[in-house]
Amino acid sequence: MIKLFEAHQADIDKLLEIENQCFKESDRLTYHGFYYHIMRSNSPFLSIILNGKIVGYIGLKHLSNKITRIVGIAIDPAYHSQGYGSEVLKILEKKYSRSLKRFDLEVRQDNEKAIKFYKKNGYIQTGIKHNYYSDGTDALILRKNLKCLMQKKTGQN
Repeated sequence: MIKLFEAHQADIDKLLEIENQCFKESDRLTYHGFYYHIMRSNSPFLSIILNGKIVGYIGLKHLSNKITRIVGIAIDPAYHSQGYGSEVLKILEKKYSRSLKRFDLEVRQDNEKAIKFYKKNGYIQTGIKHNYYSDGTDALILRKNLKCLMQKKTGQN
């Protein structure tokens, strides 16, 4: 079972190892990038723990009291395609379903595996950011409305 814990500076080396396995060099966070996100109060950066071992992370940035941006998610490739990414999203949706309206994120337009993952988990494309990545690749803007989840749970319209 996956658990999420607030990441700490001591976790950064393991998070970097996972980052380097998951992303192209031009898209990777650096040590300083992880440190920056971990230390910001409006940016919860969570280590994904499985059987006591860090197997990934998810970074969030609260844009307002109703909108949170997923700034990054990565899971060690040894644990891919086992449902852990979906489990992480479900945990966060449950945690924030009463306080947030939605999650937003950007994903590389050429990252078909990630796009498929997010769409499978209920995210829809709401826009595009041209030349978003350092190599000029566009980003798709994806969103998941949580208000709908709350309405379904409570029977509200």
